[in-house]
Amino acid sequence: MSGIIIIPIFIFYVLVSGLILTLILKALNIKINKIILIIIVVLLPFWDLFVQKGIKTYYQLFLLDPIVYEYPEFDKNGKIESMIERINFMPDDSQFNNKLYNYYSNYISDYIIYYAVNNYSKEINKIVKLDLVNKTYNYNEKLIARYDIVKSKPENSFFGFYMKQKNKFIDRKMNKVLATTTNIIFKSKYSYFREHILLLITGASQTPLFYVKNIFTNKKYLKQALKLKGF
Repeated sequence: MSGIIIIPIFIFYVLVSGLILTLILKALNIKINKIILIIIVVLLPFWDLFVQKGIKTYYQLFLLDPIVYEYPEFDKNGKIESMIERINFMPDDSQFNNKLYNYYSNYISDYIIYYAVNNYSKEINKIVKLDLVNKTYNYNEKLIARYDIVKSKPENSFFGFYMKQKNKFIDRKMNKVLATTTNIIFKSKYSYFREHILLLITGASQTPLFYVKNIFTNKKYLKQALKLKGF
């Protein structure tokens, strides 16, 4: 939203809210410094962001390191057997598959299974097996690789201020979770007044001007924790 509109709306909010709060405090016979009163009024619409920032800081300091329960099985070269990856790319692109080979052969010995998306037909969920030994690829009907990284369904936490989601490194052969990392997704549950009354949003996209960024611990972070080579 244009600052030409936002600024007078916010000034009007400060004046009206300051007057109302002053009358309430006077009725309750409570004295408060005017500067402190103005600070309270100015910061009040952002109270939920302060809570979310506190949550984010806590997770960053104490809870975001990967939790490793057990390491995968490595061969004599320090590589794992096979793995599932999710890659958005045309399944018949030989050059791309060569790049995949050069990348994954650093820590996978046999093959990878990946989902591919055709950029033209938008057909999704084609399952491709890339043989890292013979440098060939073909289509599969089943997910036969041993290891996989999956995301759990996000769960609401702390009165809806954020959602917590787990990235799980799974041994499908042994049916166990080897390691996890955590994603923190902040919600705008308490932002209605700030965004719809004070109009603290950006133009046509209607996205918030003030928000706390989500925390995403990517796959590379999880693989490093599991001592997978080649990153």
